[in-house]
Amino acid sequence: MDESRKELNVVGKGQVPVFSLAIDVIKTSTGFSASVANLDMPSVEAANQRDAISRVCTAAKQQLKKSAGRGVTPTVSDPPSPKDGVERFLVPVHL
Repeated sequence: MDESRKELNVVGKGQVPVFSLAIDVIKTSTGFSASVANLDMPSVEAANQRDAISRVCTAAKQQLKKSAGRGVTPTVSDPPSPKDGVERFLVPVHL
């Protein structure tokens, strides 16, 4: 099984896909910018780090659900190393 996509077996519910997102956050002049390093999608802006991570997780989950609804499993590959000044968070997202 691909290590970047794991499935969690939930009793009585079947299998729930779990995606591990590599979220890169950087401080900007107006707040924070967050992007998903291992998923092709736009970055989001927010006033604080927590909101930036929350918004990018919500957007990524919506994108992953759309792909799954079409029967397509999005490729979540190993991201490149973060650049200087970028803080990386690994966040599991359950669909």
